[in-house]
Amino acid sequence: MAAVAVVAVGAGIYLGNRKSNLYQTALVARGSVLASDTLSGTIVPTVSDSVAPPTAGTVSDVSVTLGEEVAAGEELASITPSANFTAEIASAQANLAQAQASLSDAQAASVVTSTTTTTAPPSPSGASLAARIGTAISQLGAVCSTPSCQSQIANLKSLFQQYSSSASTRSPSTTSQVRSPSPAVPSAAVLAADDAIVVADEAALAHLQASVPSTSMNSPVAGVVAALPFSVGQAVSPANAADAIVVIAPGAWTAIAAVPATELPSIHLGDSASITPAGMGSRSGVVSAIGTTATVNAATSATTFPVTIDIKGSGVGLFDGSSATISILTAQVNNVTVVPTSAILQSGTRTEVDLLDPAGTSSTVSVRIGVVGATSTQIISGVHVGESVILADLATPLPTPTTNFAALRRSFAGGVRRGAGG
Repeated sequence: MAAVAVVAVGAGIYLGNRKSNLYQTALVARGSVLASDTLSGTIVPTVSDSVAPPTAGTVSDVSVTLGEEVAAGEELASITPSANFTAEIASAQANLAQAQASLSDAQAASVVTSTTTTTAPPSPSGASLAARIGTAISQLGAVCSTPSCQSQIANLKSLFQQYSSSASTRSPSTTSQVRSPSPAVPSAAVLAADDAIVVADEAALAHLQASVPSTSMNSPVAGVVAALPFSVGQAVSPANAADAIVVIAPGAWTAIAAVPATELPSIHLGDSASITPAGMGSRSGVVSAIGTTATVNAATSATTFPVTIDIKGSGVGLFDGSSATISILTAQVNNVTVVPTSAILQSGTRTEVDLLDPAGTSSTVSVRIGVVGATSTQIISGVHVGESVILADLATPLPTPTTNFAALRRSFAGGVRRGAGG
């Protein structure tokens, strides 16, 4: 990870009298050191909502355009469902009307009385009535589970067993009635079966009407349409996440950085950050959340954690999903002894710097360091303000973006030491 530091140091060039070496030096000074982790991240809106199609079907209308401001509840698009709910509802309504007519006829016939009755009132055969009752049980059980329905089903099952075991065993009726011809007087079983079928058809119709999805896609929040993935005539489905319209609420934006596991301990809630979206100037922010769910790169096995940074100020010019460079301030010290980080040498477990005295003689001393920045490092002990530290041998070619700085520093350090005291 890269780091950023701000420090005030002196710099100078010393032309030594030994072997005509030309050294670049800097004065040990008092200053500030800022260390930070530089990461890659993504800009996202703080508040956004996805609106999925309410049902599978075809887009019949799109009421908005990409980037348009919308109000909460405003219709964004409408869908024509694939399923023919209109035909299904019409069929269910017809079934209910027929069942209601059958029950009404049976109830009307049941009030016809006879002058003499020598046998039970005429009724359908046992097999016919059992089939009728079985239909009622099946229909009612499929659409209704209330205690009332369950009690009605239990009564029907009892009647079903009774009439299915006595199929067509009744004696002919010898009833004579006032009116001729006289209608058959339905039995209680017939009325119960017809009533159950009506209840079943009513429940089936209500269930179907309730299951008809809305055909409208409405915005849940006021904001700007950030994703409009379809056009009129396109087939869509709620099961396809790519078919959702995205609306971004105005104002608040965040940046999400993927932080390596080794860097995570140095980042804390409230840390200041600088966010530089691609092609734009930097903006300030603050760490607002540190994720605990790791993501492992399948190719490299590197483990990272998501860190959220709230971006301060206006979100004008920011775009959902755009890339950004994020620098999170992890440490800062002020009014401390500092040297340029390039002056620090590592020799095994020892940390050292090379000094150049006024006589032009170089020497190596051990130092104890504190906060390390990209350009400056805090020195806790080992050197004093006003001393000169050697930064480079100017006979060495200047570094380029592809320079191996570690190797260059080791080479330079060795060269200085060989000249010490020479």
